[in-house]
Amino acid sequence: MSIYEILSPYVDLWLDPVFSNFLIACGILSLICWLATVITDNYSQVDRLWSIIPAVYAWFFVYFGYQTNPERCTRSIIMAILVTLWGARLTFNFWRKDGYNLKTEDYRWIYVRKMFFYPEYKIPYHIFNFVFTAVLQNILLMFLVVPVWFVQTNANVQSNLNEFDYLNMGLFLGFLLIETIADQQQWNYQTKKYDWKDNKEKSKTKYSQSEIEEFKRGFLIKGLFKYSRHPNFWAEQSIWWVVYSFTLSSQLAFLKTNFSIETLFNYTCFGTVFLTSLFQGSTILTEWITAKKYPEYKDYSARVSRFIPWFTTYEPSKTK
Repeated sequence: MSIYEILSPYVDLWLDPVFSNFLIACGILSLICWLATVITDNYSQVDRLWSIIPAVYAWFFVYFGYQTNPERCTRSIIMAILVTLWGARLTFNFWRKDGYNLKTEDYRWIYVRKMFFYPEYKIPYHIFNFVFTAVLQNILLMFLVVPVWFVQTNANVQSNLNEFDYLNMGLFLGFLLIETIADQQQWNYQTKKYDWKDNKEKSKTKYSQSEIEEFKRGFLIKGLFKYSRHPNFWAEQSIWWVVYSFTLSSQLAFLKTNFSIETLFNYTCFGTVFLTSLFQGSTILTEWITAKKYPEYKDYSARVSRFIPWFTTYEPSKTK
């Protein structure tokens, strides 16, 4: 496949009179986010939109798709509903962690600043902030749900749902449940841990010795975290691969007679591939920070799968 063949679908999107409006809106939103980071010196502005914007785009795609292909709306409406469920859950989780407090900032930004020697050298950091934090992340949030646009507009899409669509629905809800359970387990652990740290005298009788051992360790190793260091991250990435999979189920008849790498990976996979790559880098940074804070994390990370849940030989040591 040539460069022209790879880029051609994206050029067509830019030239599409309807979709080009979404690209313009994405550009305006990127600029607003960038200005907000510069004015406030808080670089978690896009984080506050992360769980909201994809659902908004999805429903706009459904609306404008309905104008030209109303018979194809069943699948796209289902996709938009699923994305809305994802967004509602993540919004709640972000809210309870005080994420919508305008003074709150992701703790990893402190380390990112140090990597760029900020504020001693401001220009490289501000370029990174504009290109990656503001522009690329906003493009990502839109392209995650471009599959909704695809199933409304692609010539090879069939209107009727098939068994592959129902499988995608089940997988989406399954991964959403896993992510919900993992986040709740982490929330319960961290809430108790900080309650113990802030009230050690009062907490002597409140928590058992085994619980205190867990708090001293500093990180969660039970529940889903016994089999994966980041089960929530794994489920999150999987959710968006399922959303992409709807572009395949929607053209199942076409793929049966035209199956190839080119048809298996269409232009809408950009958002999912980008997100998957982003998780690799952000997880490396997260784990580097965690290993610096908690010595036993190195042994845990050496024996427990990073994302995909798997059997483990890890045995926690006794904390002092």
